Amino acid sequence: MADSVSFTVEPVNLRAILAEIKEIDPKLANAMRREFRRAGDEILAAQRAALSKRPPRVGGSSRQLRLIRPRNGRKPYLAFRRIYKEGATRTGGVSKLRSKISAGLRVRTIASTRRQAIEFKTTGPRNGGANMARVFEKRMFRHPVFGGSGEWVPQYGQPYFFKPVTDEMRQRMADRINQIIDDAFASLK
Repeated sequence: MADSVSFTVEPVNLRAILAEIKEIDPKLANAMRREFRRAGDEILAAQRAALSKRPPRVGGSSRQLRLIRPRNGRKPYLAFRRIYKEGATRTGGVSKLRSKISAGLRVRTIASTRRQAIEFKTTGPRNGGANMARVFEKRMFRHPVFGGSGEWVPQYGQPYFFKPVTDEMRQRMADRINQIIDDAFASLK
């Protein structure tokens, strides 16, 4: 799914730890969940920084003969496809769409019986039933020209969700989560 990424905290049973701490000190359990969300601030900042940049404009297009390899196992075939070239990137502020996607980015803690994770999600603005956060994550998408002329134009998306999140950031977050758990048990002793 393009609108959520998560990783599990493998070495510990997050649900059991939170239940155990909640039994002893409910305020500490709430504080731990809050700290788990704060542990993802670096990743959220990287995603928001990616959204603050403008994607390039579509500079032009041409039709080219391409080899198409179907995913369902059928034989490859040649077909004409439209190829788009990048144009100049505009300067200026953040669009309303990008700012709405950025505002919807969240970190949440899941400690259910079926799944344990720290998950990144975005609610994303909806337009005509489509989650625009998922659409904007694509490499390219098409949309109608504003003003109702009936013409559709291509636009480059901006991979903001997975691309800026490095393995190093994930590891630092996992280390912070383990440190939060260790600190909580140390404060109980």
